[in-house]
Amino acid sequence: MPRVPPTTYEDATPAVRERWDGVVTRAGRMTTLQRTLARAPAALDAALTVQQLRGRVELFLGGRGTTLLSLAVAEEQQCPASVAYCARLLADAGEDLGNLALTGRDALVTRFGRAMARTSARVDEDTFRRLRQAFNEVQLVELTAFCAQLVATNAVCNALEVEPEAELGNGQGANLTAIASSNRLNF
Repeated sequence: MPRVPPTTYEDATPAVRERWDGVVTRAGRMTTLQRTLARAPAALDAALTVQQLRGRVELFLGGRGTTLLSLAVAEEQQCPASVAYCARLLADAGEDLGNLALTGRDALVTRFGRAMARTSARVDEDTFRRLRQAFNEVQLVELTAFCAQLVATNAVCNALEVEPEAELGNGQGANLTAIASSNRLNF
């Protein structure tokens, strides 16, 4: 049970409804986290900046790579809502959630994401050397800032016990709650 329940469109203030409409126009729906944060417009605005940075990271990682990075951070922080969100994105893209194959680049960025999600956010020299070979300095900063924002997002989800999204898309029929409760997709 969430510590702070998500708000509804009907209960939202006019200013929040305007933001809500914008999110639905861009993304098709409001997530459980976004509906929870809609109770505090400044918190919702902060969460929406994560999506802007996600867009920047997608330019060089692609949608799948960015989602795998997000999943690695969510798994490391044991965040059921974020694991479920990532699972939904992967399923909607046609991925077989029971068989996620990683490229070398995927493995590198997920390793980085897991390191960033740890309490100290220390990244070992070998991983950072490999990142430096794969990405320019702007990309490294965007990647790092995105991971840091994901860490903050997961902390909010965990502290408020935001519930995972109810079901997977793309007809896979899997229950996201079961996936989220394991906190792993085992990739």
